[in-house]
Amino acid sequence: MTTPEITRISTSNARGNLALVIDSIRMDDERIILTQHGRDVAALIPVEDLTLLEELEDRADVAEIRRRIKASSGSITLNQLEKGLGGKEKKPKLARRSRPTKIAAK
Repeated sequence: MTTPEITRISTSNARGNLALVIDSIRMDDERIILTQHGRDVAALIPVEDLTLLEELEDRADVAEIRRRIKASSGSITLNQLEKGLGGKEKKPKLARRSRPTKIAAK
């Protein structure tokens, strides 16, 4: 599986060329980072990538639930579980891979 390149474009450029941006994502599986004042602010990705990301987050949540149950001698209340995953503690973060970048002039 090859890693697609990530294109960076300004939000104003994306706004003015939204149809082209969407076509690039849909047809070429392109990943696009939107920037404002030179700073990354959002990512546009194919729906398949989002689906995979959600599956990975679900797996991480299940692994965390199993770890917490095991650490609590095999029993945990729903309230304790909810507090640990969605309350004061943060969900475990997934590792991120760096990807090559290019600047688009679309």
